[in-house]
Amino acid sequence: LPELSSNWKDINIHHLLTHQSGIPDWINDIDFYSWPDYVDNNDVLTYFTQHEELHFQPGSDAQYSNSGYILLAEVVSRVSGLSFADYMRINIFQPAGMLNSYINDNTSIAKNDTALNYAEFPTQFERHLFVNGPSGMVSSANDLQKFVTAYLNGSIIGSSSIRLMLTHHTVQMEEVGNLNYGYGAVLAPSSTNQFFHGGGLDGFQTDILIDITSESSIIFLSNGGNATAHQSIVKGLVSSFFASQ
Repeated sequence: LPELSSNWKDINIHHLLTHQSGIPDWINDIDFYSWPDYVDNNDVLTYFTQHEELHFQPGSDAQYSNSGYILLAEVVSRVSGLSFADYMRINIFQPAGMLNSYINDNTSIAKNDTALNYAEFPTQFERHLFVNGPSGMVSSANDLQKFVTAYLNGSIIGSSSIRLMLTHHTVQMEEVGNLNYGYGAVLAPSSTNQFFHGGGLDGFQTDILIDITSESSIIFLSNGGNATAHQSIVKGLVSSFFASQ
């Protein structure tokens, strides 16, 4: 990404995947309401071409940053020559049979049965968001189960990549409950076969927990915010999940 500051030249893909880049989080570290309506990845990239300050030297610390996954999505797009939405459709959704999943960018058309935020709003934090990489994927519980199946049977990712995902690259990261972090995977300190990841954006809450040994999973989707008791439910699920190893 040559348009970014030369001061960022030491940031590599590993740093982005493990939250060791030092790049400020585009939602939590920057005034969210300074972003324009219909904000997309290009808006965030443009911001970072003008704001090069990092929280720490890359690789010296870890702090969860959704911005890293925006840059990763852009890397995927530039290397493949496809939009991130098209890359995901061709290489993930179609092979896994996820026919009701897509990346919500400024070219997508929402389906009539897409869940609204709090069952009422087409926006998050009063903004139409077209940022993808860390967010912006529309799916269903059934499709995500198809993803888990494709993941476990190796049809969308190889065993060597799975091992890298489940390596404890970052230990005791505060933002994921002082658990460890692989590549897009939250890991218990001693876990090598179980992982989860969750996320929330305004009222939307999502969690996926996968046990490779038993080939089982738990998928949690909600559009009702904290009214769903999301935090207590998922904390209980995670505790039980890791206790079963």
